[in-house]
Amino acid sequence: MLIARNVEIYVKSGYQFQPEIVPFQICHFANFVLLFAFALKNKTLQTVAFCFNLPFAMLSIIFADSLENYQTILNWRGMAYIFGHMLIVAITLWGLMTDQIEVDKKSYRNSIIMVVSLFVLSVPINNIFNKLMPDFTANYFYSYRPEGGTPLEWFFNWGKETTLLGMEINIIYIALSALLGIVVLFLFKKIYELYYKFKKSS
Repeated sequence: MLIARNVEIYVKSGYQFQPEIVPFQICHFANFVLLFAFALKNKTLQTVAFCFNLPFAMLSIIFADSLENYQTILNWRGMAYIFGHMLIVAITLWGLMTDQIEVDKKSYRNSIIMVVSLFVLSVPINNIFNKLMPDFTANYFYSYRPEGGTPLEWFFNWGKETTLLGMEINIIYIALSALLGIVVLFLFKKIYELYYKFKKSS
């Protein structure tokens, strides 16, 4: 479905290569995290899958923010958005219920480092793509600007876009978004602990 989505984007853009075809979007990242989390039985990736990818995939379904850019969901792009996020949620919850997800202090700490590092790294990546392809906008990990209709717009509006080291960046938005990510990771770590505490007592 992801391949069909990218082909559709490529064709509809007049056979032009654009940033959205490159699988650096946060939902695409989530798919790779799930794949390697279970295949490699990697606790850090399992922690990222449950504590980070799961809540944001759920929010993406609730807000369906990217769908405001589509005239219809009855195409590969729209279906990939809906079913892709549903798949992330379903597989992660399945992994939790079948005891295939492990979260401990070390994996939690590593997951914070991994998520924040990738988020910060996406800033120069977005800027590079935007300079190479000025007709399109790269917005990997939503570090360039938030999608319309999401709470992240508040963070963006509280800050101001500026140029730093040749890059366009909203420092307040980046800092608050990174902090939000850390808070979400913490909250879902607690949810994980409560789930297993309840499971053991029942």
